[in-house]
Amino acid sequence: MPPIVLVDPALGRTGAHNRGFAELFASWIQVGGILANVRMEEALRSSLGRQLALVEARFDVDFYALAGKQGGVAHHWDWVFGLSLGYRQALEVALERWPSGPLRILYHTLSWEHAAALSLALHALGPRGDRLQHIALLMYSPGVDCEGRSLDAGKAMNFRLAFDALRGAGDVRLYASCGEYSEAYRHLLGLPSPLDIHPCFLGNWDLPSARVRNARERVILYLGEVKQDKGALELPDRLRRELAASRGKRQFLLQFSSVRTDAARQLLSELHDIARGRDDVRIHEGFWSDEQLVEVLSGSGVLRLDYDAPAYAHKTSGLLWLAAWHRLDVTVPAGSWLEREALRLGMNILPSDAPIGEAGDLARVPRVPNAYFARIFTPFRSWLEALPAPASRGGRASDTSDFPRIDDARDGGMDVVLFWKQNDSTVYGRRNDMVAKYLASRPDVRTVLVVDAPISEARLESFDRVSDPSRHDRLIAERTRAKQESRLDRGKIRHAVFVHEGGEYAFDEQDRPRAAFLDAYEGFLRALFLRSGIDPANSLFWVYPRNFSIEPLIDRFHPRHLVVDVVDDHRAWPGVEPAEKHRLARHYQGLMKRADRVLVNCESVLQAMEELGGTPRLVPNGCDMPLPGGLLAHAPAAGTTGRVLPDFDGQVLGYVGNLESKIDVDLLDRLAHRFPRCRIVLVGSTHANPDVLRLSRHSNIVFPGVVPYDELGPWLARMDLGIIPHLRSELTRHMNPLKAFVYLANGVPVVSTDVPNVEPIPGLLAVASDTQAFLETVEQWLERPRPPRSRFTAVAARVSWEARLGGVVDGLAPSDRRMEEAAR
Repeated sequence: MPPIVLVDPALGRTGAHNRGFAELFASWIQVGGILANVRMEEALRSSLGRQLALVEARFDVDFYALAGKQGGVAHHWDWVFGLSLGYRQALEVALERWPSGPLRILYHTLSWEHAAALSLALHALGPRGDRLQHIALLMYSPGVDCEGRSLDAGKAMNFRLAFDALRGAGDVRLYASCGEYSEAYRHLLGLPSPLDIHPCFLGNWDLPSARVRNARERVILYLGEVKQDKGALELPDRLRRELAASRGKRQFLLQFSSVRTDAARQLLSELHDIARGRDDVRIHEGFWSDEQLVEVLSGSGVLRLDYDAPAYAHKTSGLLWLAAWHRLDVTVPAGSWLEREALRLGMNILPSDAPIGEAGDLARVPRVPNAYFARIFTPFRSWLEALPAPASRGGRASDTSDFPRIDDARDGGMDVVLFWKQNDSTVYGRRNDMVAKYLASRPDVRTVLVVDAPISEARLESFDRVSDPSRHDRLIAERTRAKQESRLDRGKIRHAVFVHEGGEYAFDEQDRPRAAFLDAYEGFLRALFLRSGIDPANSLFWVYPRNFSIEPLIDRFHPRHLVVDVVDDHRAWPGVEPAEKHRLARHYQGLMKRADRVLVNCESVLQAMEELGGTPRLVPNGCDMPLPGGLLAHAPAAGTTGRVLPDFDGQVLGYVGNLESKIDVDLLDRLAHRFPRCRIVLVGSTHANPDVLRLSRHSNIVFPGVVPYDELGPWLARMDLGIIPHLRSELTRHMNPLKAFVYLANGVPVVSTDVPNVEPIPGLLAVASDTQAFLETVEQWLERPRPPRSRFTAVAARVSWEARLGGVVDGLAPSDRRMEEAAR
């Protein structure tokens, strides 16, 4: 087994199980160390140091400071960041002590705030941490139950964001403390199977349980710190009832590991008054070593865990596991985790509403061994030794080896964070996809981080359930999951999306983001920026409205530059109510006031933004420069086109894009009648316009569904003519159809209806004045030979994104001198 280091920021600042486990750990481990809190007593440090090669105090933080507090990473950023610095320093100490070979790091208690801090530390550590294998034990409820039902939406979001980040930060292995948590974390993190269960680490299970029968059966009324949710306030009354019922037959023990408050001291004073002069009550103040605790438990018959039922509905207790090992009977609150776990372990549960003295003879009830008991009480040292070896790649469980990290040598250039307004980046090849690609092509840009709009888990799940191949729902869900797992990252371009719990937690009745949602979103972005090595204060934010969360986030992050790229006036969309139009107007105005540059894609949007007080710049859509054989000809979808167009050697009319209400269905109906020997292929989703499906009665019209932009090559290669059959409407008046440039860049001539913002190009793009002219133009152009590739290439160069955006970005990107300084 490689050297193993216990990292416990609470050890030395609090008692509880931290000290007991540290002492056990030191007795088990042959080669390893402990990194603890600066308040660790010198006596404990010396004792541990006699057994271990490394014992250092590195943390100066209250590890449990956020327990029970509201808010997320953003709300508690200073605390999380401070703990992350402690983790990083501790890990650097371990790496220096063992400068070669794999190294195993153990964290025995992680909540969401600890996981968030640890993930930041691991990303900050970068490749230097590739030798580390991290073993994280999960003893906290993650905000969902074992069936995935939400218990606390805000808590669940914090846990999911933090542990998703941690899982992607290196060779991190997660283990649950019980069967319920094993399933709960599976649901929370979307895992294919439950987490493995780690054994209880609070005792030495290599030794048999030693039961000692006392003349008077001992009952433990209380163990641990003075806490209200553990029933401490009821102890005086309970002790009086027990003594009255016992009549000297039982001995009652109460132990308090720490007494920190005046209320706790007053409680103990009252208990001492009750016990004064009695030999059947023992009250102990102070910490017990593992040996002392074993002696007490093995000599007792009952442990009362009269805890608050709601507080422990899904909360674990190490004392219950210790009681199970030492074969104690227990009282537990009904309906709690304590009750369910006791049943799983085969324990004898006594009535909690009556004194033990009335429970009759405490004769032992034979425990039936079961597999769950065996898993919980597997010797912890043996379990550690049997764990899988560290990853052979040097430690990183996820493929993030080329991900930029904050300590890597910067190659200069600007970081761009591009906020897309929808969840379909990479799907349709929209303006945002092409802009991201152009920005990434610039030598003065280091990283382009594309952040899709926030989306709820419930909505993603509803997309997953859609089986209609003509709709884009399932593809959106698949790509969103891929973005979460960094599977769509290419070169300088990275993708991310904030998947949240949704419901009332996220938005109010007016669909406005709530403060808690904004805090969580900010925390998600801060962690994302830190992992990516992005300093928002020195970055360019490129924003596509509409996104009602973005304005407050801009005010929180203060990016160095802000470009607002307006590609739609959403007020012109069908069915928008007056109140929503007013809200959208305020949204556009708020963004334009904050922006360094405001871009629009067509004249009508330009006019609309000017009317709102903005000073936009017209930047029409452009196209990627074509590659030999067509821009997308290398994409891997030829097998699909073969299934849709089997053995078809005739001419193909093609449309690529969402088949929304802007589509002239009647025109396509007449087109199908007019050209029965042609195949009309309508590539896109029908989710927004089911009426278009009535065209499926034509045998020469096919609906292949959505084809991702990076797989369009074979489809475009089969097209003899690209069509834009749009209706004239308020919606199309505010559009600049990007598909015209996609067709042209791939050497496909275009025929369009007469809609705004589509300009004819002689011999390559024709605009027909009406339906009859459209049909006649299609017929004429199908009879003509296709223009030479050079003509298409020349047009693509003239309207390329470099030509469109070069001047806009040049004024924002760092100069050569600043790039050189950044590189140094």
